[in-house]
Amino acid sequence: MDKRRVYATTVSYGSRLLWNAFAKRPDLFAGGLVTGGFAVNADQATAIAAAEIPLWVTHGVHDHLLNISLARTTRTLLTNAYAARAKTPEQIGPLLRYTEYEDAAFSLPDYHAAYGPTYEDGSILRWLLSQHKPSI
Repeated sequence: MDKRRVYATTVSYGSRLLWNAFAKRPDLFAGGLVTGGFAVNADQATAIAAAEIPLWVTHGVHDHLLNISLARTTRTLLTNAYAARAKTPEQIGPLLRYTEYEDAAFSLPDYHAAYGPTYEDGSILRWLLSQHKPSI
């Protein structure tokens, strides 16, 4: 296993585990992908920003199980955590990607299943797999 390329991707409730793992073991992860998940909390966002773990968050605008506000809160908390570390928007951009999907992006009318359009988008997966921790 390449320890510089440990990734986490999650759907829905699994986001709670991802946020916790990233906050408690920021040294382990090279990047993450959260689809249709719960919001990060402020302490977790601070730890993730301190470690500069690249993340891409995706969510359906009309998610019927987890409101889009959770993803928007995540984006805000992570952006604020980076800004508190004196990161500019240009520096934050490569570390925090964010996509909201309108209904037309879903092949099935399950707007909670943001993993569908996310995993169908090769650019997102290529982005994730291009992340790596610096050599030690």
